[in-house]
Amino acid sequence: MARRRGKQRGYLREEGPSWIGYWWEEVRLHDGSLVWHRAQKKICSRERVDDRGRVRTVTRKEAQRLFDEMVLSGLEVRNLNPQSLATVEEFVRLKFEPQLAIRKRKGQEHYRNMLDNHVLPAIGKKRLRDVDCDLIERLILAKLAPGAKAEGLGYSTQTVTHIRNTISTIFRKAKRLGWFSGDIPTEGIEMPEMVREERVAFSKEQIKKLVAVLLSPIREVVVLLVLTGLRMGELEGLKWKRINLTGEPLVSEGEDIPPFTILVRESFERVSKKFSSDRKRGKYQTLKGKGSCRNVPLLPLAVATLELVREHSKFTAPENPVFASRNGTPIDLHNYLNEDVKPGEERPERKPPFTYLKPALQFLCLPDASWHDLRHTANTWANQQKISVTERKKVYGWADDRMADHYSHADMERIRLSMQGLDDGLVEAENGTVQ
Repeated sequence: MARRRGKQRGYLREEGPSWIGYWWEEVRLHDGSLVWHRAQKKICSRERVDDRGRVRTVTRKEAQRLFDEMVLSGLEVRNLNPQSLATVEEFVRLKFEPQLAIRKRKGQEHYRNMLDNHVLPAIGKKRLRDVDCDLIERLILAKLAPGAKAEGLGYSTQTVTHIRNTISTIFRKAKRLGWFSGDIPTEGIEMPEMVREERVAFSKEQIKKLVAVLLSPIREVVVLLVLTGLRMGELEGLKWKRINLTGEPLVSEGEDIPPFTILVRESFERVSKKFSSDRKRGKYQTLKGKGSCRNVPLLPLAVATLELVREHSKFTAPENPVFASRNGTPIDLHNYLNEDVKPGEERPERKPPFTYLKPALQFLCLPDASWHDLRHTANTWANQQKISVTERKKVYGWADDRMADHYSHADMERIRLSMQGLDDGLVEAENGTVQ
């Protein structure tokens, strides 16, 4: 092997009309052993046309300079990191996946889905040192192209962005651990503009109609979500020990609960069966993000709603969830969004009262929405009540002002009324001409 290292710098040959560069580099075989392999590449043609249209010969010195820039400089950097001979899959299994255990369950599910379905099938067999920007860019374009997945549809920009970010995370860790040198292969790759689904904010009259056609417990869920702005996981993870429905301060586990207040301290997160290691497929988790742990004030209607829930529930111990399933675990609000229909069957028409949210919205001819849209509704109402951005951030658990703006939706009817009179005298009623 020492003899091969002596030739590591490489050499040039004149072969036909071209300068060909040769060099030695280590290659990992399927059994894991390393062998030296002689590689070659065309560096340039022996003759080229200059700016004046004259044909001139490329000297060995010029070819050597190109050889150094194109091959040898990168080869020296790579040989400083023998671990870069490992494949992407080997690095992921040895160094990346073990660290997933410290992430939250949703994060674990996300990364494993990206790895198993997208990243490893595409570049898992590639050596770390061989993955470059061009390879990743081709992968991204292939994922975005129509026909990239079943039913002739390409993946969404959001999904492909997740793929790119996962690859970036892998190589940043590899670089930090000394398994990879050079630029991160995802740097400089541009993504198409992401078209996000437009969120809905309901009016008070619309929510009043919706609540009137819903059955318990979804009726109470809707009321609490629009009055508190809780996230879906936060509502599922809400326990009785963190609620004060009285006018006097309470103490729970050493923490003060002001009168008529909810302490938001954890959420209940679920993962799919594929990524779950237990039967429950979910557990309570601490909240992430600055400002997520917060106190939420309860309006009189929210207090009355929670008292009604407790009155009709079999699970009212401090550790029990406020909205409990038949076996005492937190309810899964996904199960109350829409009625499951077997493939090939038509969704039956339903009349009030409704057990599911979407059929009720359809019956009332209201915009299609999800549970998260009720959080947008809560913030929009608070904005219309002139509650400041700082106060809304504190109540709804946002880290910056941009999120408060993102969750606030303009009331077009209110704006239209406030704009009345702006068109006075602009058009004559008789002939419609502008004055």
